[in-house]
Amino acid sequence: MDGNKVMDSLTVKTGFRTLEADAKKGFLLNGEPYRLRGVNVTQDRAMVGTALTIYQVEEDFRLIRDMGANAVRIMGVAHHPYFYELCDREGIIVWSDFPLVGAAYLTDLAFVDTHEFRSNGQKQASEIMAQQFNNPAVAMWGVFSRLRPRGDNPADYISQLNMVAKRDGGGRLTVAASNTDGDINFITDLILWAHHFGWREGRPEDIGVWSKQIHAQWPQLKSAVGYSAGASILHQGEELERPDPRGNWHPERWQTHLHEKYMGIIGNDPGFWGIFVGNMFDYGAAGRTWGEGNGINDHGLVTFDRKYCKDAYYLYKALWNKEDKFIYIAEKRWDRRRDRKQSIRVYTNCDEVELRVNGQPVSSCGSKDGVMVWDVALQTGAHYIEARHGSIMDAALIAVGKVFPDRTRMSHATWGGKPSEGLHAG
Repeated sequence: MDGNKVMDSLTVKTGFRTLEADAKKGFLLNGEPYRLRGVNVTQDRAMVGTALTIYQVEEDFRLIRDMGANAVRIMGVAHHPYFYELCDREGIIVWSDFPLVGAAYLTDLAFVDTHEFRSNGQKQASEIMAQQFNNPAVAMWGVFSRLRPRGDNPADYISQLNMVAKRDGGGRLTVAASNTDGDINFITDLILWAHHFGWREGRPEDIGVWSKQIHAQWPQLKSAVGYSAGASILHQGEELERPDPRGNWHPERWQTHLHEKYMGIIGNDPGFWGIFVGNMFDYGAAGRTWGEGNGINDHGLVTFDRKYCKDAYYLYKALWNKEDKFIYIAEKRWDRRRDRKQSIRVYTNCDEVELRVNGQPVSSCGSKDGVMVWDVALQTGAHYIEARHGSIMDAALIAVGKVFPDRTRMSHATWGGKPSEGLHAG
């Protein structure tokens, strides 16, 4: 005001809710257990980097919402303010990370015990909390992420950051993402375990062995689980085996297989207050030469340019979105297959789906945890596959019986196979 004249004004929209955590009941929203179905989100996009426009923020948010996620973990840096506004408006729980992140390389240190380091980190944490203080969707502050305690011991500094978050954070919970043992895992209110069974080592089924151990040995910890696997939609082949994470062959089918196994084992485990799938979107990682070799972290459920949702995206949509009925034929990009005996995989939230091959009904199948599988014998040639529930349907075109070089995709125009009889247009 200048006298009685209004010189400037600001309107702030906010909301009110209570947030709690319990070792047995998990995450509590307004006093009620509320299991989090979350995804990790890094604000980065092909051609624009971190400078997303409003419509791009809306597109990202809609992809998350349509998949059925009810929580997001903001990784790396604070995101566009409009993203938090959308989360407020539609009730998406936000985990907002502080910038204390583990070093990318073994030769680097993520924490250096100096006054300058400590004060800088506390200032950044305070600025993040001040910026997001009035966003009711922000429910927890991520104090650290994948911090390997090499060099100086970060435990005291983490405790200080945790105290700052408790003092200035507006009653939010504190959380951390960890992939190491030690006392640092017992500082925050909540802890998420970041695992790579079936990707960096072992098998996807190993998550079941680990989950039994964590429940038996550390029941007092309020635990969640995070995991990921790389995939390129261009990498399609016959084999289904764990690839080299640092190799240039990241088949989409393995990513899908890993996510299916994890969700089948821990998807409904009441001992975890939430699951955070990493990542929602592929993002830039300039030092990476593996995968497609183009400097992209390919662990996303959606491609870097947002043009394609990978198969695993529709697995989560089938499990988490029960309202928007859909059918999706998985592995349709694997459209050149060697063997006549094939399994047709469908993700859906419909109760029953009918499968047709070249217009002929095969059978109907009931859904089990969002996944339907038909074992079919196909003739040599091209086949039009259709999955339908009333007016809801999806279709795919695959060719069977001709030997193609593994790890090579060929267009329909260049393939010389003879279509089978009854092939539908499309």
